[in-house]
Amino acid sequence: MSVHEKYMAACLKLATPGIRAAMPNPSVGAMIVHNQEIIGAGCTQPFGGNHAEVEAFNAISSSENLSDATLYVTLEPCSHHGNTPPCTDLIIQSGIKHVVIGSLDPNALVNGSGINRLKSSGINVEVGPMQAECELLNKRFYTFHQKKRPYIILKWAQTADGFIDKLRKNNEEGIHWITHPETKKITHQWRSEEAAIVIGTNTAINDNPNLTVRAASGTNPARIILDEDDKLPKNLSLFDGASRTIILSKKKLKSSKNYEVWNLNFDNFISEFNNALFTNEILSVIVEGGGQLLNSFLKQGVWDEARVLTGNTQFGAGLLAPKISSQPTSLEKFNDDQISYYIND
Repeated sequence: MSVHEKYMAACLKLATPGIRAAMPNPSVGAMIVHNQEIIGAGCTQPFGGNHAEVEAFNAISSSENLSDATLYVTLEPCSHHGNTPPCTDLIIQSGIKHVVIGSLDPNALVNGSGINRLKSSGINVEVGPMQAECELLNKRFYTFHQKKRPYIILKWAQTADGFIDKLRKNNEEGIHWITHPETKKITHQWRSEEAAIVIGTNTAINDNPNLTVRAASGTNPARIILDEDDKLPKNLSLFDGASRTIILSKKKLKSSKNYEVWNLNFDNFISEFNNALFTNEILSVIVEGGGQLLNSFLKQGVWDEARVLTGNTQFGAGLLAPKISSQPTSLEKFNDDQISYYIND
């Protein structure tokens, strides 16, 4: 590992825990190194707070000459006014003459302009140490700006014989559990890592889920529910006010204190859905069901990851689980369940 890679890896470690809190911004790590000593380090603060570069400069204990120091940062410094001033201005004013950047910022407001601003001020800029790792860190941010849609994670649980639910009779309601009770911890952890979670109308009515983070620590995702024809009873747990809740409907419904209503054209649902989340700066979403909704994303190939939990339970008959033609990129055993991970390259 080179010296640049050593410090960039440390920056990545700083940035990783803050991915969710920084949304819709990227999570960035920064370090200032002088004479092979780290004299300042920081990461992006929760949305609206300081950027990583500001935190790194604020951490310097003395007002020493920085002309011989090097700034390491996982993402190109911003050069525009947003919620905070441009980080490039701070870097230039600091007197630092060497900046090492992990990856370019895909945001059209930056995308090379930050580097150009630094170079035009006489700063030596290097780009690329651990570029793949830096881009992976902010895969949600990259997808959002490059594909103009959220990062989409498909997730479902299926029985050992390939079903996601039993056949329901006489308006039967309630969840038919498939996986081990302890597996809820990891699925709730996944929820805490993403900006939103979406389910269809039948899943909302039949399962009456909370879709909150209860078995893990972290922030609740925004709950998005499809309700094309205004069928959802308003006494569902989803409308308890515990977290931001959004109804997608083709009808002109009124929002309330416990939920928002977004009007959508369901004839071109996937495109309209992605446009709506992009417009509202929702960087990532877990598609949790049901089968019809999951299959609609699979059919169009509009997804980035899939996480399939297979339990020991058998239903014998019921609603068939979605199918992915490719092989999983990795497998994990969790309690009595198997988790298959897929990447849509």
